[in-house]
Amino acid sequence: MNRKKINFVTIVVTLIVLLVIIYFMRGVVNIIKLDRQEKELEKYNQELLQKKEELLIIYESVKSPEYLENEARSKLKLVRPEETIYVFVGDDSAKTKN
Repeated sequence: MNRKKINFVTIVVTLIVLLVIIYFMRGVVNIIKLDRQEKELEKYNQELLQKKEELLIIYESVKSPEYLENEARSKLKLVRPEETIYVFVGDDSAKTKN
């Protein structure tokens, strides 16, 4: 009877130790996954910061008066009130491309 009790206690203790080890290993695996995810997110964050800087540079150039004037002249064909536009008939540069 005493031997059966010792075997039972040994089995219970062994099971408890195994459960603790399994629980600990799941935690370690979860930490590794989270660390990998953190590194990926940091890399993505750096890419977004770089893209933001590029867009800020573009934004600064687009809001300049020179850029606005050039766009108005080239795309909208606008001119200043004191300017006169001369169109030469037969000039190949006046043709639009399709």
